[in-house]
Amino acid sequence: METREENVVNRPTTPRAARFDAAVRDTTEAAARAAEEGAEDLKARVTDTVNRAKDKLTDAYEKSSDAATRAYSRAMDYSRENPRTATLVALGAGIGVGMLVGASMGSGRSRSYRRMFPSMALAVADAVLDVFEHRR
Repeated sequence: METREENVVNRPTTPRAARFDAAVRDTTEAAARAAEEGAEDLKARVTDTVNRAKDKLTDAYEKSSDAATRAYSRAMDYSRENPRTATLVALGAGIGVGMLVGASMGSGRSRSYRRMFPSMALAVADAVLDVFEHRR
């Protein structure tokens, strides 16, 4: 006994049905080739775009890395030449960061930090500016 699929596949066809089957097959194959060519073209364009983006990111990383290295070297040289100033700047920055972190923790004491921070920040900024102006 034949299954339904075998019956459909093995059934005799008329010339008109055979032409229709051939046309469907040709159209399907043409569509498959067009889709494959389109996919290959898309793959090439995506690969090119990804490579260009990779090159740009690599260049940006190298530039920022070089800039960070130069800034670090300058900061280290300055701190060796002016250890007191560097210490005061680090102290002021540490106090400022500590106050910001403490204020963001949301404890009851954070309100006093919020009131005290602007005046402390201004005092530290004035001290740092005085040190740098005195250096000139």
